[in-house]
Amino acid sequence: MLEECLKNLCGAINGYEAIGRLEGTENVRVALHGVLEQALKSSRIKDDFEYFWHQGPQCIIVVGKSAKTSTAYEFFYDHWKNTLHFQSFIGNPYNLKNLQDGFLVDFFKVCEDNGFKYEENSFSPSLEKRFPDLYKTFKGNIYRLMRNYFLRITDEDADLANLDLGYFSASWDFQKDVETIFAELSLAVKWFYKFNYHLWKIEDLKKR
Repeated sequence: MLEECLKNLCGAINGYEAIGRLEGTENVRVALHGVLEQALKSSRIKDDFEYFWHQGPQCIIVVGKSAKTSTAYEFFYDHWKNTLHFQSFIGNPYNLKNLQDGFLVDFFKVCEDNGFKYEENSFSPSLEKRFPDLYKTFKGNIYRLMRNYFLRITDEDADLANLDLGYFSASWDFQKDVETIFAELSLAVKWFYKFNYHLWKIEDLKKR
């Protein structure tokens, strides 16, 4: 099943331009869905996922939404750049302060070893103006995530109910073989889900 899904993905991407955008888009959508579903299964996540898709100007995006945590996992093909991407937005971000040090060390070690990135989704010009030295050329995943968290929860004007800390992402070009891409995708799925699961679990315990 996995071998067939990977073969379908390669065929859909290679034929995207040749067979026309309408049919090409459908083939890529089906292939992305199949590979994402296999990655979620291979990660042995005890959850159910609802799948849907949408299309942007340059991307075909398949989303698996967790029934348990309501967090979404997006696998997409950028047909302008001919690249694959996986990303997941941080759910229940206010609970970041409750994550255990050991988990954070393990999580960011996996990110560093595999080129996974923390991406900022929103920016606060007022905070950047107030604390310019904190925003100068710092690229580390851990630093930027913690900086954004602490500055935003202490900002008097912040809407904590809609706190947005961004997302984690992984990207691939086709210099890597599709089997390697799938292995790294499965690793990203496993750890991005773990991150969101821990944040959700904290929130779930608060409600009991």
